[in-house]
Amino acid sequence: MLIKASKGFASLLILLTGSSALWPEPQYHNGNGQQEPIRISPALKITLQPARISSELEETIKETLKLIRQDEHHELVERSISYDQISTEIETLSIELTPSITSAATTCLHLLCDNHLFTNSNYAQSTTTEIQPSIIAEMQLPINERNEAYEIKIERNPNDDDDRYQAILIAHSALGILRGLQSFTQLIYTTKPASPTHPKIKYIHGPLHIKDSPAFPYRGLLLDTSRNYYSIQSIKKTLKAMSYVKLNVLHWHITDSQSWPIQIPSQPNLSSQGSYSEHEIYTMQNLTDITRFANSIGIEILLEVDTPGHTAIIGESFPELIACKDKIPWSHYANEPPAGQLRLADDRSLNLINEIFQVLTSRIPGTLFSSGGDEINKRCYEEDEPTQISLHQKNQTFNQALSRFVLSTHETIRRSGKTPVVWEELVLDEGLPLSTDHTIVSVWRNSSMVHDVIHKGYKIIHGASDYSYLDCGLGGWLGNSINGTSWCDPYKIYSFDPYKNVPDGQQDQVLGEKSSKEKIQDDRGRMKSECVQIDRMNRPRALSTAEVYWTGNRRSRSVNEALPRMHDMRYRLVDRGVRAAPLQPHWCAIRPGQCDLPPGTHEN
Repeated sequence: MLIKASKGFASLLILLTGSSALWPEPQYHNGNGQQEPIRISPALKITLQPARISSELEETIKETLKLIRQDEHHELVERSISYDQISTEIETLSIELTPSITSAATTCLHLLCDNHLFTNSNYAQSTTTEIQPSIIAEMQLPINERNEAYEIKIERNPNDDDDRYQAILIAHSALGILRGLQSFTQLIYTTKPASPTHPKIKYIHGPLHIKDSPAFPYRGLLLDTSRNYYSIQSIKKTLKAMSYVKLNVLHWHITDSQSWPIQIPSQPNLSSQGSYSEHEIYTMQNLTDITRFANSIGIEILLEVDTPGHTAIIGESFPELIACKDKIPWSHYANEPPAGQLRLADDRSLNLINEIFQVLTSRIPGTLFSSGGDEINKRCYEEDEPTQISLHQKNQTFNQALSRFVLSTHETIRRSGKTPVVWEELVLDEGLPLSTDHTIVSVWRNSSMVHDVIHKGYKIIHGASDYSYLDCGLGGWLGNSINGTSWCDPYKIYSFDPYKNVPDGQQDQVLGEKSSKEKIQDDRGRMKSECVQIDRMNRPRALSTAEVYWTGNRRSRSVNEALPRMHDMRYRLVDRGVRAAPLQPHWCAIRPGQCDLPPGTHEN
């Protein structure tokens, strides 16, 4: 990437400038010294070499320009800028992709992706060896093989006689370009017009050097659209907001006991009788469209169809397959109403779930798929006569039947090239012999359980309720209070150590985390209400997840240091149409540090 502008700007000293305001914080940045503002032209152009690029990377460049034009974000701690001294503009931003593509990415681009559902249209059949960089193609690689690294340099050009600035973006992949552009848009601020004759000016700070890559490959958000339906537009808006802070997995908890919104072509009664209404359904085309949109902005869709528990809704279309359907009191037979779960020893149940999994895993691109496995109620099965008869006829115990059920469904998932993801109950409580090489375990009940899952040899995804849940109180707003009034405010989430309870030598088994948004209490009103509810609940707390798992533990994290940057990103998100909840009163946001509690003090 090459940007040019002349020198001659007045010095601008601001608390948060350049890379020091980025969220998530880069692995390396050197831009906190003496910097000056560099003006951005209203007609800024972005060019990319090689010119032959995929459609979604071309769209990424267009979206970057759109964000730069539309963003009106001001620095929260204002300083005056001398307009007369900002006399020249940056007119062109040139991006260059380095030729050293990894062998894994090359394999994807030329073999798997030419015939892929999403990427086939992006790759003209050709005998040439030219690489056409594609975000979507790279998203089909295993999650820990994707290259998201980038480097940005804003410095004076030593070969320019006028000593003008140049900016360089170095990336080895389309995903690296995407992450670099996402950071670049955060570097740009807008002045307030001094007068009618002095319009708003967009500028960045230089000199600056950023070198960045994620500490963890999995940085996610869990969204539940079964307990309460959300529109396609709301989901896409959530995905867009995730991309701004480099979150890269949407764990979509799409079915549960309350509703079945997926339209399975071969089993239409599941949704026609199990959805809240005919308007609250996701067709296969909807799922494909959402997944393609997500992949194009660097986000994987991890679908979850929870089994064999949390399946009471299947009884609306297949009552013969559900044990203890709507049984009272529900609290004896389920963790939440309505009661009911699949008769796992009935071959018809297994055949139905394998059919559903085969359809979803073969038609919806991705590398991961969750079969669930949490909160299985044994009392339900013990009191269910058909289940007991099936177990007796097959000479099986409950655990043997559960093992057969899960192993069979996982075989279906793997046949589509995906890795099964399960909740920790299956390996800790039930002790199922799931493959440690081909199964990922998500820990949700408590972070203390991570140790035992890791000890068994599984790769894990954090998501424990003692740190990662979002559908709880908004928490206190005084700074420097990690143990604030809420057990899941953004400061508590930010304080989490990804390697907590992880034995030495096994840290590579931690893939990352998802902030869990179960949405049980969310309002499913009109589109505007949906967006407000998602935005206020997910942001800014999900910002903490984004930084903890992008930046990692390269240094000790400080809430005091992070809070001004989090404010800056929250205001930028609001400017982009994301209705993120305020962290503190505006008075505090524009006066960094003045709302912090003294060290060691707790909120009253």
